[in-house]
Amino acid sequence: MSEGGLNKRRPKSYSNLFRDDTLEFLLGSEEPGKTHLLALASLWQERLRTERPQYLVRPNSSQVLWVRPDGDRTEEGYRSIDVFDAPPRVFEAIFAALTLLELESSPVHWQLDAALSSFKSPAEALDDYAISREQDDAVDPEQSQTELNAPGLPADQLQALKYALTLLRYYRPEFDSLPPNVQRALMLGTCNRVRVFRDALHALMAFVEYGTPSGTPNKAVAAKSAARDVKASVLKDVDGLSYTEIGRRLGIPPSRHDEIKNDHVRARSMVRRGRGYLKKALGEDGWRQQIEAMKIEKEDTGQGGVHSR
Repeated sequence: MSEGGLNKRRPKSYSNLFRDDTLEFLLGSEEPGKTHLLALASLWQERLRTERPQYLVRPNSSQVLWVRPDGDRTEEGYRSIDVFDAPPRVFEAIFAALTLLELESSPVHWQLDAALSSFKSPAEALDDYAISREQDDAVDPEQSQTELNAPGLPADQLQALKYALTLLRYYRPEFDSLPPNVQRALMLGTCNRVRVFRDALHALMAFVEYGTPSGTPNKAVAAKSAARDVKASVLKDVDGLSYTEIGRRLGIPPSRHDEIKNDHVRARSMVRRGRGYLKKALGEDGWRQQIEAMKIEKEDTGQGGVHSR
C-alpha cells in the first residue's frame, strides 16, 4: 500500500485468478486439434463468481480509482477497504472479450470520420436511429438510415460507432452533456483504439498459430482453398456426388484425360484433402458422426435425393 492508502498494484486475488493449472488444462487434450478454449472460459466463469466486488470511482474527469470494500483482514478484526488506481485484470479481460464479440469488423477511420462530421450531435443522432429501428413497419428503415448517415456508413461501421458511444456513456456519465465536437473526437478516438486492439490481437493469434521467426505468412489463399476442399468432401461424403459432379458444382473444368476416363482428378484430390482437414478437426469417429448427422438433417429438411458415386 503506497502513501495515502492508494495501492499501485491490482488486487492480489485478481492477479492470482488465472493460475498455472489453467494453462495445463489448455494443454491437457489428448486429441490433436481438440480445443479447450470454450471449456476454459467456463472454468474462469466459475472462479469469477467467488471474486470480491470492486467499484469504479471518478474523483474528477482525469482520474479513475477502484475501491474494494472487502479487502484483507486487518489487525482490528475487520476487512480493509482497498483503493487501486488500475482496473482488475479480469475487468480488462471482459472488456477485451466484449470488444471482440460486439463488433464484426475493425472500425475504418475515414468512414467514421466522415459520418461523425455529418452529425450535429453524435449521441442524439445514434439514439434517434435506434428509436427509429424499434418502431413498426410504418417507418422506412432505409429512410431512417439515410437521415442518420448521409455518407452511407456500412452496418458494421455503424455498429462500431454505437459500441463506442455505449462505452463512453458507461465510463463517462457526463458524456451526453459534452459539446458535439468533443463527443465526435472521443468517439473517433475510441474507435481508432478499438481497431488497433483488434488488429494487434488478430496478429498475435495468427503468429502463435502459424507464424515463422521471420514473420507471419499470409494464409488467406490457403484458407480459401481449404474451405473449397472441405466443401468437396461434404459433397462426396454427405451428398454422394461423383467426382465429375463435384468438379461441375465447384466450377472446376475437367481435363481431357478426365473426360476420357469419366473422372475428375482435381476433385478427387480436393475431397482427399478436405477429409484430412475434417478428420484432424473432429477425429475419425467425429467426422463419421458428422456425416450421419448432416444426412439426417438433409432428409428432415426435404433436401434428400439419390446421387451417383
